[in-house]
Amino acid sequence: MKSYLIYSLALLPLIATAEPSIRFENGTENEKLFFEPIYNRTKQKSTSIREGFKSETEGFILGFNHLVDPKIEFGASYAYVHTDTHRVGVKDTNSIDTQRGLAYIKWEIQPELKVKTALQYGYSSYDERILLQKSDIDVFSYGADISIEKKLRLLTPEIGLKYRLYSQQSYTTSTNTFIKSKKAEFTTFRIGGTLQKETMTESGLRLIPQTKLFITYDLSADEDGVSMNLPHSIDILVNNNKRLDRQATVFSFGLTADSDGLWEYGLKYEGQWRKDYYSHYYTLSATLNF
Repeated sequence: MKSYLIYSLALLPLIATAEPSIRFENGTENEKLFFEPIYNRTKQKSTSIREGFKSETEGFILGFNHLVDPKIEFGASYAYVHTDTHRVGVKDTNSIDTQRGLAYIKWEIQPELKVKTALQYGYSSYDERILLQKSDIDVFSYGADISIEKKLRLLTPEIGLKYRLYSQQSYTTSTNTFIKSKKAEFTTFRIGGTLQKETMTESGLRLIPQTKLFITYDLSADEDGVSMNLPHSIDILVNNNKRLDRQATVFSFGLTADSDGLWEYGLKYEGQWRKDYYSHYYTLSATLNF
């Protein structure tokens, strides 16, 4: 029987530095508070060498940004999500509750040239039920992210690197099967850009549409596993199974609206595509500037 190794997602969606929780764009207010409900659906096709699965994730993010000076901004966020997964052709139920804390900083080293860094810690509680067997699994995750971006009028090119370390604790199943503790590491490179333009309507409504396109590549990942990336939630490694393709294409589109300078409202879609795999992610946001 194959067993799941479940991880808290290290740094949220693959594009940008932990987007959307790092909200450095859209204004120069000294303080920002934001709340974001999130929803995700992911599917992997079954093949001769890989099990298929479906998943749904729901949760929220709560955080703040602080402008230390015109060139340095600091922020932090907390996320809670619940994910249900189901393997195709297997009578199982798998639910994961994840909590994740994130701290990040961004500074302008030259005019329009900025560096973003982030550190993350996460904890996941995983409940797996396969026929008469039940397993309760605890997993801790640690992550770091760094990226460089250069603003060129409407286009902002970016390159970045993300590192994730996962530690699954040992556990005993309800049928007294002992599973040893495990660790895994992943390093992902990304390159792409953001297209953004601010417009003002005659009624005074400020609109900020934003589009992102990135290519990511897993520089290092376990050879005998499948990593499953769910925004704000989990990565899954399936032992003795072929991992996902190293390369992914990530596209997102978002729109932010602001009418009074105090509140900002936004919505966003992000899609990730790999060979035999796709993920769709949706979020709403409300940001208070003061």
